[in-house]
Amino acid sequence: MTASGDLMYANFVLWGIVDTIIALIALYAGIDLLRGGTFGRVMGYLFAGLGAIRWLFVIPAAPILAVVVIALCVMVMLRYC
Repeated sequence: MTASGDLMYANFVLWGIVDTIIALIALYAGIDLLRGGTFGRVMGYLFAGLGAIRWLFVIPAAPILAVVVIALCVMVMLRYC
């Protein structure tokens, strides 16, 4: 809760801007990866690692889906090693 009593995630415009920035970074990383650049490899590894960690929290809600997505993230990380 904020000082005014609102929920912390009430500002959806800010989260939309943050998501757009992350999407643009991912888009640039994908283009760089297709060109064989290092930035794309690093960002792919970082996004896959963060995705695997994020899906660890989803295991209680959707265990089969979470395990599949974590396995895909690990396969992506193994590809970049």
